[in-house]
Amino acid sequence: MTRLVPGPVPPPAFVVVSDDSLSRTFLSLPAAEFGADPGVGYLFRGELLRLRGDAARARVLYDSARVILEKDLQTLPNDYGYHARLGIVYARLGKMDAAIREGRRAVELLPPERDAYFGLDNVINLARIYAAAGQAAPAVEQIRRVQALPSRLTAAVLRVDPDWDPIRHDPAFQQVLARGRH
Repeated sequence: MTRLVPGPVPPPAFVVVSDDSLSRTFLSLPAAEFGADPGVGYLFRGELLRLRGDAARARVLYDSARVILEKDLQTLPNDYGYHARLGIVYARLGKMDAAIREGRRAVELLPPERDAYFGLDNVINLARIYAAAGQAAPAVEQIRRVQALPSRLTAAVLRVDPDWDPIRHDPAFQQVLARGRH
């Protein structure tokens, strides 16, 4: 069995979707190919379909991820990863209050002060949730928190990642981008 996702998280969906053959390969994979967490498989394939403009099929996959993640959280209620992924799933399903609650819970369980890699990912995830909700001020606050530390969230990534489109024209977000050009 070959696994295309070597780490704990898949590559950014906006990168994969830009390569049609790679995108088609990911979309054809069964959820089991995404490792021990099939919820990740549903979530990632939902992201690909969303970015390809297939909102209806994406929603089905997000809902499948939701069912799995909610069940996983019953077993492991303090797993930051399940809370983080469920936050994104809820955001994609339009359940913004629940999405923000789950994103905040992930940061609470594993903040960047405790883990410089996954803790920062939790903050980035929360910022994405706020952006999806169109809440620029708290999204920018989280982005600034991340950018105060070494991270993979750079101004270049912020410029091209479509997840930031809902807040892209906000003056504070534009300031973050401008600061990254120096």
